[in-house]
Amino acid sequence: MQKGRISVIESGVPGADAFDSLYRLVGLGPLSISSYLHLQGYDVKFFAMFASTRLDKQFIASSQYVLVSTMTHTAKRAYALADHFRTINPKSIFILGGVHGGVLMQDALEYFDFVVINEGEATVLELLRFLDSNPGSVPTGILGLAFKDAKGGVVQTGGRPFQQDIDFPLNPSLVYDYPTTVRDFLRTGRVRYPSNLIHFSRGCPYACNFCLGMRQLGKLYRTRSPGTVIDDLNRIRGLTRSRDAIFHDNEFTIDREGTKELLREIIRTRPEVRYFTVFARIESTRDQELWQLFEDAGVTLVVFGVESLNQSSLDGFNKKSALDEIHAAMRRIERFRVHIVPSFIIGDVDDPLKELALIRQFKKDYSHQISRLVVAPLMEYPYQEKLRGQKQLIPDERFIHHDWNYYSGDFLYFYPRTVPPSVLQTELLKTIRANNAVPSGSIWNFYRRASDAFIRYSHRPIGKRIERYIEFLREVESDKYDRSGRLIAGKLSVDNKIRELKL
Repeated sequence: MQKGRISVIESGVPGADAFDSLYRLVGLGPLSISSYLHLQGYDVKFFAMFASTRLDKQFIASSQYVLVSTMTHTAKRAYALADHFRTINPKSIFILGGVHGGVLMQDALEYFDFVVINEGEATVLELLRFLDSNPGSVPTGILGLAFKDAKGGVVQTGGRPFQQDIDFPLNPSLVYDYPTTVRDFLRTGRVRYPSNLIHFSRGCPYACNFCLGMRQLGKLYRTRSPGTVIDDLNRIRGLTRSRDAIFHDNEFTIDREGTKELLREIIRTRPEVRYFTVFARIESTRDQELWQLFEDAGVTLVVFGVESLNQSSLDGFNKKSALDEIHAAMRRIERFRVHIVPSFIIGDVDDPLKELALIRQFKKDYSHQISRLVVAPLMEYPYQEKLRGQKQLIPDERFIHHDWNYYSGDFLYFYPRTVPPSVLQTELLKTIRANNAVPSGSIWNFYRRASDAFIRYSHRPIGKRIERYIEFLREVESDKYDRSGRLIAGKLSVDNKIRELKL
């Protein structure tokens, strides 16, 4: 039997969040799925909508399978795509992957035939082979799926073991219409920087309780061979023409010797992509050889998951790191030319405003080492205890609304215990804007001034949306806090959450 035509769509739009306002990116997960299925002989096109919203509608309408990957803040667009193309071709089978379906499968199954939970390559391939051979049958024996039964109930088939072999090549030639900077500006009115997403590993053995990456990719740490990674870098460079790459691993340095082997191979072969951003824990700074290899291989930015400058918050996040070690880490790497991007999570703590003040001071204290900060409110999802048996950091009644468009990491969507949400969102916005100001010590550094100006420019539309959102927060919080600013629990309800904000 001839294998079917497959459309893989990354649901998104340029400027949907702060990250995609800055970069023109091809999503790593759906590119990996597309490449894997193409290797198995399927006719695949990948539509990376964060890079370009142009679609080959004739190809999609004639596809036997339409696979959509979405994060929560682009879920409504994913739903609209499924509705639109199902109307054109009712025989197509629609399958959803990505973070959103895995955490809110009941919502997603109103629009999709199947939801793939966690990693997708093996699950999707097994599902497609089953459907090719057994049209109309129910795939109850395939792990890693959710779908509706004949009575409309949600069936979850159970967790699939995480894929052992991830060492297959990415195929960027499957991407449809990656625009140049000029074409992107003419279509969107934005200047966005092209970069390449790549991966060396999957999974993370740590168990930080706020981390969606660990939940989706598991604790099993797996790596790819240096040769495969470098070949991918050269192929992706051919698509984007960019010399920068972001290693999208949860943590780049867990297999320390494997990481060093990859860095040495990059130094030896000098791929066409030359400048790298990686994610690492602060413990990596104890290995000076590793950091020298960072510098020699072209790692220019290291994103540190600091998360908090309050020890009780670190303990609450199950971060397994100490406050003293954060400062020691910054001192240990002072001699290297690698710049740091510390990332912070503002959770439901006793004094979140104090935490923001500590973060701003941290930026001042280490301004000569820090490129910029990433500061975001805690990301959590409703119904996780009911749907997945997973303990929630925020209970259902404390979610302000269920408008998925605002679940991007830029917006606070839960009621904090000790400060009204409009106050915390305002302080978050101030911190983000202060973060993009040029430090006094860098006032004559042209690269730093240009870089910070570009980030301020890219963030302006998101900043305007946040300002309108703050007005909405002031309205909904008005009767839910006492005079001291503490949340009145009795004022909250699980029911009747707003599904669409009109801002």
